[in-house]
Amino acid sequence: MAINEIYLDDFSVFKDTKIEFCNGINVIIGSNGTGKSHLLKMMYALHETSSHSFKTKNELKIPDGKKNVPVFSYVSLDFINQCFYPFPPYVRTETCGELTRISSISLTVNGSITHELGMIDCDALDTRNLKPHYNNSVFIPINDMLAHASLLNMSDSFREAMPYDNTHLKIIELARKWKFDETPEIARTILTRINKITEGMVIVKDDGSFWMKKNYGLMVPFSLEADGLKKFGLLWQLLTNGSINKETVLFWDEPENSINPENIPFLVEILLELQRQGIQVFVTTHSYHFARYFDILKTDEDTICFNCLYKTEEGFVKHTQASQYADIQVNPIDNADEMLYKKSMERVISESKNG
Repeated sequence: MAINEIYLDDFSVFKDTKIEFCNGINVIIGSNGTGKSHLLKMMYALHETSSHSFKTKNELKIPDGKKNVPVFSYVSLDFINQCFYPFPPYVRTETCGELTRISSISLTVNGSITHELGMIDCDALDTRNLKPHYNNSVFIPINDMLAHASLLNMSDSFREAMPYDNTHLKIIELARKWKFDETPEIARTILTRINKITEGMVIVKDDGSFWMKKNYGLMVPFSLEADGLKKFGLLWQLLTNGSINKETVLFWDEPENSINPENIPFLVEILLELQRQGIQVFVTTHSYHFARYFDILKTDEDTICFNCLYKTEEGFVKHTQASQYADIQVNPIDNADEMLYKKSMERVISESKNG
């Protein structure tokens, strides 16, 4: 049960682009502005709104005066665009005669297209849905949100004034779910590793705020916890309450961000273990160490795919793909390392001449 590919045309920086993915861990790299986060958010939004549970939950919401069009199309498109809030909708529209053309986007899951945006009636932005899937999805944004959990309580009243999108609010909602009485099987070996790093467990208080209860008894609010430890704490919480399970597709935007470099191999080992449990993983990164550790720590049974996004002279994004980090073409991470090496050598040569 996995995402096979996504097709994007006239969306963000993508023009007529099809990207295929593996069933295991998909590592997406690229320079700033190449659409890594946009790609991740769009895949999450399409996957979430094409799930059977989303469709069932929202099928009775009928917009006033719009009963002659598929109801689900309005709900799903609103959710997609809210994943890019507060910016203008990234699903662009263009009137052409009696039809409206929107950005052409499709997502393929388990070999079948589950979501497609295309040509629709000019009265509505319609989405055509095919074969809903039964997976669930989790999107973890770059910035910590559990320290700002009160935002979820205010989201309905102050939505227009809040610079947060659906992915920010949804992760708070998932983290607030009650933990199971027994540790889920998928989490047992992973939680031991996380606890060694965080030296504690996540506690959700009655007011919905998040705290870290340390093994030695100290209670630390998430607003005062180290950023790197918050990421491991969030993962601990999502595993213990079942938000991440064997039917999950996990999207994580720059998971290594703010994490102490010595803990990066532990993070990679955790993601590899999740993949072995059947979870499909999508991550973005700028880190050489994070990307390289997948090659170093994986086994022959693990499945890793690297996708590198790069801009053409026309300003649109293309991509290259490889199963080994060393085989990535147009690699901006390696280019940065080469630049550092050259600058270091220039410094050494200059100092030797002046010495």
